Amino acid sequence: MSRRNIEDIKQNDTFCVLPFIHAATLTDGQLPLCCVSEQVGSGVNLNSQTLGDHWNSDHMKGVRRKMLTGERVNECRRCYEEEGNGYRSHRVIENKAWQNKLGESVINDLIQRVDVDGNTEQGIIAVDLRLGNTCNLQCVMCQPRESSKWKGAGAKFLGELRNSSLKSEWRYKNDIKVEQFEWYRNERFWDNLKSFLPTLRELIIGGGEPMLIKEHLRFIRDCAESGEAGHIHLRYHTNMTVFPEEMIPYWEKFERVEFFSSIDGMDDVGHYVRYPAQWSVVEKNIRKIDELGDNIWLRLLYSVNALNILHLPDFLRWVRDQKFKKQIQFETIQSFVHPGLVHWPEYLNVKVLPKEYKEQVQEAMDEVRKEFGDQPFDKFDGIVQFMNSQDWSHKIPEFQDYVRVLDKTRGTDFYAVFPDLSESVLSF
Repeated sequence: MSRRNIEDIKQNDTFCVLPFIHAATLTDGQLPLCCVSEQVGSGVNLNSQTLGDHWNSDHMKGVRRKMLTGERVNECRRCYEEEGNGYRSHRVIENKAWQNKLGESVINDLIQRVDVDGNTEQGIIAVDLRLGNTCNLQCVMCQPRESSKWKGAGAKFLGELRNSSLKSEWRYKNDIKVEQFEWYRNERFWDNLKSFLPTLRELIIGGGEPMLIKEHLRFIRDCAESGEAGHIHLRYHTNMTVFPEEMIPYWEKFERVEFFSSIDGMDDVGHYVRYPAQWSVVEKNIRKIDELGDNIWLRLLYSVNALNILHLPDFLRWVRDQKFKKQIQFETIQSFVHPGLVHWPEYLNVKVLPKEYKEQVQEAMDEVRKEFGDQPFDKFDGIVQFMNSQDWSHKIPEFQDYVRVLDKTRGTDFYAVFPDLSESVLSF
């Protein structure tokens, strides 16, 4: 393959570096292309198989072949849609990030090492683990497949719904076998993962809530004691309600440990969206991380949905005023606070919002942008563009029934926490 061919491949709008370096899991042990891809997957399941079985499976080889010839991959639809709406997609972000991490020559070599069948000799460089559904929160955009906290509440929730579409959706969400989500107990999986340590550069661990998974903590200790941790960037997706301080000496052995902290609002907003998280506990744990050594990084993930989008400007102001020590590691506010779009469930997608409420969001975001001066703000602007790209207000009846049942089953108060939004959707 010529250098010109390689440059063409990297520049086309279907190429993503992840299938050439990266393996991702779902909470039930399935393996999709990445954390935002459509859930087709390779057919391998970690309840009984390993990452090695997945890496050069027929499915993965087929995906690589398509990307090398410029053919679109069905599972990547979400990124194509975001890019079409002017938003910087996961594909674009990851391509740029890995170009910076590995360098152009390494990316070129990764492409060269793929044979005509799509098979690669390269070991896995990055792994994204979603370690089952064990969790202590019942987030509004979540479900039993992602949180065991929803499993107990799901049946009661279903019984209170009136909307026929929601009823159908929640019958499916509740139809799970708990044992399928405990694949992290499979010792064969952890042993196989250890075989990739020499090539591993990035390990992302989420859940559920990963800090509740003892098997993962044991693996981190083993990794630190093996001498391999020094070339691994460890990244957590955590709700910040649990912080095992006894792990600090082991985390210090890694090249970097990044706490990608899911904070979807302060005070009552955070409590409502990530029920029953207590803001005082979350804030305390954030400040603990802020005091740790230089190899410990902190970033905040704000999952933007119909409920909390208007709260985002105030959250950005709060972050600015805290003057976190760890923020100095990032040049801009949009690097420290990462906005992620909630696509599903669709009735919580920001496209659902009524026109007048979208205008209110637009004004609030325009105002906070001015306060941050010349800082890049394209990620946040992209969210507003995405919100305005389509009118999904026909889904407001589903939204209304959903928050009604949330309040009835959890004892929360949508009207008190989101007065502007409640007035807008009730008058729709």
